[in-house]
Amino acid sequence: MKLVRALALVLLAGVSFAQQPAEQILNTEVPARAGEICMACDKPIGGGDKCYLVEGQRVPVHRANCDDAVRANPLQFLAQLKPRGGLFGGEKAGGGGPVSNAWLLAGLYVLAGLCFAAICSHRALNQGLSPSAWFFAGLFFTAPAYLVLLTRKPQATGVPPGLVKIPATAAPRACPQCGTTNHPLATRCLGCQAPLEPDAVSESPG
Repeated sequence: MKLVRALALVLLAGVSFAQQPAEQILNTEVPARAGEICMACDKPIGGGDKCYLVEGQRVPVHRANCDDAVRANPLQFLAQLKPRGGLFGGEKAGGGGPVSNAWLLAGLYVLAGLCFAAICSHRALNQGLSPSAWFFAGLFFTAPAYLVLLTRKPQATGVPPGLVKIPATAAPRACPQCGTTNHPLATRCLGCQAPLEPDAVSESPG
């Protein structure tokens, strides 16, 4: 699979090169580095030789014969370039340069995935669904995963244990003497002020 992909990228690069004259393909020259391998003869070049920048990749050549051979038939030699240069971009003229569009889009996709992962897991938790499953669904599928989650019906499974404490209040009770309804934790009747025995111990700090 990798070999097929590499051959396809080389073929696409060859088509794009074939549509351009050598003057346009080899129009950017950068300082040569001694020891780089010449594209034409596979021998090291010196600091005084040439080096072109083609789609972000360096193309070192010896001056005179090797340079003339490459410029005469650039497609034959530039097909040796690694396919990665056409996708993510390699070295930029002048050193450094802006981030390539592919990396920018990849970063935006990851950011959107994290946002939708948090939104999906929160909504899934409130609906009684699996928050971890919907977290990964939102991480990889972003907005489509959230739209699918909106169509799901809430499940009556209750709140997962350990997240929150669900308070429970006992039913109010009537005073045995006057019949006035009092809070189950009341110690004295609101109507006749008679002492009462609370049904439970209050959890309030006061």
